[in-house]
Amino acid sequence: AARAEIAAAGMAEDEPWWSLIRLTFSSPARLAMLQAQDVLGLGSQARMNIPGRATGSWRWRMEPGALTEEHAKRLRAATEESGRLA
Repeated sequence: AARAEIAAAGMAEDEPWWSLIRLTFSSPARLAMLQAQDVLGLGSQARMNIPGRATGSWRWRMEPGALTEEHAKRLRAATEESGRLA
């Protein structure tokens, strides 16, 4: 079922988070924000917090060097495609 929903939304099945990143940038909002975890394609193990849980939140930290030149190129392309590059 999830694969059908991904396809129906026009998302690439192998990296659906990049489709969501492009969708975020295509918003008419003046500001578009992303979490580093989304850019890195990380799963639930990298959540910042779990609502309703009193402990264990806000512990995730990005490792130095996690964002690569490839990530930068893809973010630049998504920014240009959406017309957000000043």
